[in-house]
Amino acid sequence: MYFAGLYEESHGIIANSMYDPTTNQTFNMGSKESFWWDGGEPLWVTVQRSNLKSGVFFWPGSEAKVRGLYPNTYFAYKESVKFEDRVDTVVEWLSNDIDLAMLYFHEPDSTGHQYGPNSPEVIAKVEEMDTLLGYIVSKIDNASLWDSVNVLVTSDHGMTEVSTNKLIDLLDYVDKSDITYAPSLGPVANIKVKDGKLEDTMRRLSNVSHLTVYRREDVPSYWHYSNNPRILDIVAVADEHWSIVVVTNFSFI
Repeated sequence: MYFAGLYEESHGIIANSMYDPTTNQTFNMGSKESFWWDGGEPLWVTVQRSNLKSGVFFWPGSEAKVRGLYPNTYFAYKESVKFEDRVDTVVEWLSNDIDLAMLYFHEPDSTGHQYGPNSPEVIAKVEEMDTLLGYIVSKIDNASLWDSVNVLVTSDHGMTEVSTNKLIDLLDYVDKSDITYAPSLGPVANIKVKDGKLEDTMRRLSNVSHLTVYRREDVPSYWHYSNNPRILDIVAVADEHWSIVVVTNFSFI
């Protein structure tokens, strides 16, 4: 079962988001301000800096101006656009003057979040997406592009089942007034605490079953997750099949 945690902005706890302490703003997938994205360099920017052309069909971040550049060709996100129509457009790009084409599908991610990763609905959706991959292959075949095109298939994350009896409610262990911001909850939580409350909050959360907590500077180095200012004071990691929440006012998705 999958659910969103608390949305309670007045207390600084905003589930499934990211907080920028420099600008005091909160990120969402519709955020297009360049400062959210300029910390990295997407492939379409690298391509353009090499005097090549890029086309991006709904890839996250492609509507933002990153390091001074937009993709040469891109669209405002519209989930209702048929997957086959997206493929047809991208193959047409590659048949003409586009050197890098990036194509995003929201499935099977959306179905997995709604029904769980082991559900019959996800199995059916994976089969559907496998058929779509076959459609991509056939379109490239028909366009005789295999001598000039490499296809990479990527996934953004895995999933595991979480049940309502395996929730770690932060407010069972710390006072809400001690938390300045907790913009992300779930398997991993970022927590910004009130000045002077770091050690006490660490002590309280360190004794919680099925939870591992780190000061930002103590996060394992191989995670490469310590240096950005958007990583807050405490990084809390739940055991597999457990989730970090604030139960008050939660809603299922």
